[in-house]
Amino acid sequence: MEKVIYENKPLAFEEVVSVGIRTTIMRFDIEETENGWECEEICINHKELHLEAAEVKKIVIDHINAKTDARILSGFQWNGINVWLSEENQRNFSEAQRVALMTNGQSLPVTFKLGEDAEGNPVYHEFTSVEELTGFYLSAVAFIQQCLAEGWQEKDSIDMKDYGYE
Repeated sequence: MEKVIYENKPLAFEEVVSVGIRTTIMRFDIEETENGWECEEICINHKELHLEAAEVKKIVIDHINAKTDARILSGFQWNGINVWLSEENQRNFSEAQRVALMTNGQSLPVTFKLGEDAEGNPVYHEFTSVEELTGFYLSAVAFIQQCLAEGWQEKDSIDMKDYGYE
């Protein structure tokens, strides 16, 4: 998939036929910018007359899922810090918060590498209270839930007419 800029608004779905091979061009996230129309574009070569609607829908859903995962991974900010929410980090944050609650804070302080600054330097934070760690953890969970809900809403609003299917 690559980012492409067009002068005029492109179609979301286009089929190009040449010497026995058909190329389906799918475009996602079409937005007008000051440079023109920007979108993500993928080209699929196939021999079938047309791609099946289910195959096209799967490609669209996979794109939405990848976008949602990327947003969860690198879109969360806490106290002005970009926090890397990998699955491993999510488990570590959850476990530290759970243990801190169970031990009434005796497991604290705990230090985590939250991410990196703009120059690529690691950013660490030491959590010293159950309240601070719980607040951090709950804000991360709320962010993840918001990203998932937005992804579900986007998938629910897929209109196959945009891709040439009734």
